[in-house]
Amino acid sequence: LAGELAIEYRLLPGLSEGMALDAAIIGLNLWQSLRGKNGNSETNQIVEQVIDFITRHGDSRFSNADGNISNELVVRDRAGWWLDRDGERVYLLTATGLREATKGFDFKRALDALQEVGALPDPGGSGERSKFTRINGRGLRLYPIKIEAE
Repeated sequence: LAGELAIEYRLLPGLSEGMALDAAIIGLNLWQSLRGKNGNSETNQIVEQVIDFITRHGDSRFSNADGNISNELVVRDRAGWWLDRDGERVYLLTATGLREATKGFDFKRALDALQEVGALPDPGGSGERSKFTRINGRGLRLYPIKIEAE
């Protein structure tokens, strides 16, 4: 609007009516193209970062939650466990592991983003997003992350 008014009041000689509006539309279209097809780029970045973390560390920092602990390799710097349920793999991340996976983002915002895309279930009645899970006889609060393969 300011550009069009400046053109109307002849403050921008050489520009014709509609040019400022056309420039604004081009800028808006460019901005939208940078945000990705799914809209909120921060949400996309968080989800991609968690997927990358799991892909990069899946074999070295996670182990089967149903596995026999005596038959497993030692997991150093554990980020969590995984479970296969109904044909889907669910990663059970410790708070430390999920914070590392979402490094650079506000933790609550990262939880909101993961919940928004369905990777993290809705909080229970207590409002907690971590779920009490028993692993090898120990009770732990873990974040169940379900990542769909594309």
